[in-house]
Formats: sequence, structure tokens, C-alpha cells
Amino acid sequence: MLPFITRAVAEPPDAVCLCLVGNRHNILGLIEHPQPFSIGDDAIGSVPDGNSDRWFIPYNLMRDDFLAHHEPARKLTHQIYNKFKHAKRIVLNPPPPISDWEHLKKYPGVFRDKIMLGPGPNELRLKLYRIQTSVFKEIADENDADFIDLSGEVATEDGFLKDCYFNTDPTHGNSAYGAVAMNHILEQLGYAL
Repeated sequence: MLPFITRAVAEPPDAVCLCLVGNRHNILGLIEHPQPFSIGDDAIGSVPDGNSDRWFIPYNLMRDDFLAHHEPARKLTHQIYNKFKHAKRIVLNPPPPISDWEHLKKYPGVFRDKIMLGPGPNELRLKLYRIQTSVFKEIADENDADFIDLSGEVATEDGFLKDCYFNTDPTHGNSAYGAVAMNHILEQLGYAL
């Protein structure tokens, strides 16, 4: 066994900030699906107007899929926070999707074999991101954790990640994004910046 694994932590942490597995929205929507689909309206679940050429997936069914997919993260989050009962709890929402198709083609990452399918519709990608965000917010609320959503600061007016925060891959934020996130975490902990 490695020495660093056997050492005990001298003092419990003051805070535990978790970034949950956050690429599900990109996996489902960044690239056009071979069988194009749409998600129903948030409020009433109606078939979206003008999308008769796409398979319709009701909003609640898609949200249930996100809940099921993130169930292991939900359980692990609960276990981690219970391990550190007195630490301040924070959940950091992943960055919004990147809409710049030229950037995505240049840095396709794991989407390399599917990039020829073209981009998923922006409306769909944002709806998937919002569904995922609602699930992560729910997980934070269940654990009495503060939820940090940077999208208001790092996103364009239409909801996508600003190019100054793109990493050299199709989904992640860069170090500038990380600095914004760290500042928000420190603010939650009461540190003056």
C-alpha cells in the first residue's frame, strides 16, 4: 500500500466542494443524434412546434433519464458529505455547453468519430444543460449544500460558454473559467477577494 493512502488526515476540512460528473448534457446533445430528437416544453410537455422531423421525448422522461444516470453521483455525494458532517458543503455546476462549431471541429475529443453528424441544435443543447443543472441543484439541496452556478457570469446572452473560457477540448472550461469558479468558492467560504 502506498504511504499517502495510509496517512490519516490530521484535521477535517472546513469545506467540501464537489463537481459532479457533468458531461451528460454534451454526450446527448453536442453532436446531432443519428435519430434526431427534441424535448418537450418544460411546463406542459407538448411536442415542440416545427420539429415533426425529430423524435419527441417528453421533458419528464428526459429528466428521469438524468436522475437515473446521476444516481451513483447522488449516493456518493451523500456519502462524502456525511463523512465530513461539519464541513461547509458546496456543489459546483459544470460549465455551459460550447456552441462554436469551428472550435468543436478543431478539438473534437471523444466526439471525433461522430463529428461528421454535425452539431446538435442549440435549443436542444441548452435544454439538456438546464435539465442537468436542475438535477445537480436537487442533489445540492438534498445535502444542504450551496449550489454555485456560474452560467450567469461565464455564458453569452444566449446561454453558451463564452469563448474566453473554452478549453482545448469540446466541453471543459479553461484556467480562466477555473479562476472564476475558485473566486466564487472562496466567496462562499467568506474569504475577501
